Amino acid sequence: MFRVSLLLSTTERKQRRIAARSGLSEERIREIASGMEPTTGEVVVLSRVLGIPLSELLADPESTSGTAFRFREMAADPTYENPRRRKKAVEDVSAKIEGFTELLRAGGYAVNRDRLPKYPSKITPSQLATIFRERCFGGDVVSPLTTLPRVMDECLGIIVVVTRSVELDGASAFIDGIPFAVIKAQFQPRMLFTLAHELGHVLAHWHLGEFAKIDPLASISRGGLRREPEERFANEFASDLLLPAVGVGIALKTIRDLTKQNHDYVGDIELLLLSRLFSVSFETAALRCEQLDLLPRGGARALYRALVDEHGTPEKRAESAGLPPRVTLDFPAMPETLVSAAIRAIRNGQMSVGRAIDRLGLPYSTLMRRAQESLH
Repeated sequence: MFRVSLLLSTTERKQRRIAARSGLSEERIREIASGMEPTTGEVVVLSRVLGIPLSELLADPESTSGTAFRFREMAADPTYENPRRRKKAVEDVSAKIEGFTELLRAGGYAVNRDRLPKYPSKITPSQLATIFRERCFGGDVVSPLTTLPRVMDECLGIIVVVTRSVELDGASAFIDGIPFAVIKAQFQPRMLFTLAHELGHVLAHWHLGEFAKIDPLASISRGGLRREPEERFANEFASDLLLPAVGVGIALKTIRDLTKQNHDYVGDIELLLLSRLFSVSFETAALRCEQLDLLPRGGARALYRALVDEHGTPEKRAESAGLPPRVTLDFPAMPETLVSAAIRAIRNGQMSVGRAIDRLGLPYSTLMRRAQESLH
């Protein structure tokens, strides 16, 4: 019953939710989570509540891959009331990460956890954002992070994967010691914030061992889930990382000087320019200004609704105002780290070409071209 106890070893809030849905007491849920053997009836009930087949709960953990099972912590997430959608999200991301993990191991890839200095467990999102900028951006606390996908890979060895799964916004994990950040292909400013959000999850677990986390479709921007401590932490980290206070202050002063604005409030044009400069959405820029007391409480939502009502979207408002276009961000379809590992695995005889292609999801011609390029 190891798998049952593993699933229940989650936050107290989620344990209370499972208890309420299952009819079991919170004390009993905690007992099972600590390793006490559940009865057959309890396993049946928990299978229904968590949306996980009995066969999987009762399976020998060593007989099947544990990647998908590690992602089952999100089984009690209220966003996924539909077990079918929950199962699809887990299957999509775990299959992808499992294949990449096999490929990376075959290619001799290893992550050095000492790349990031150790920090206290009670660290704040702002402090963690500062540590990341110090380690990977030379202490720059002003500039936009338009190169974040590449820097995460090159600086810390985090494998950034873009997926077209319709069931998730993002996911993050340490599987066999390899850190992953998965994001859905969509509006690029939202992708950047989602990536920073997943980075927050990864860094929060950097020295704590393995974990797996799925952020369901639209959950990152959904107010209800932001009340979850770990989600709130990741959102605050992403906001502070992408829109550092010093950088926002300098940017707004520059914008006002250029536009000759002298009013004592932050308007929609300033926010639209700010969002373009830092490659985030209008909502993200507005909420950050609200956090920095540059907008009154509730001002971000009010401004967003006003732009939607009058122009359809903030982006259409920017176009009508003749603002410069957004910078195109580079989200590689396939991280160089993965392709390089595949080529090494093939050359070392650790993996066949066919299996590598299957794991990467790349055409044969593309892999062969990249292999030839690596020789020069």
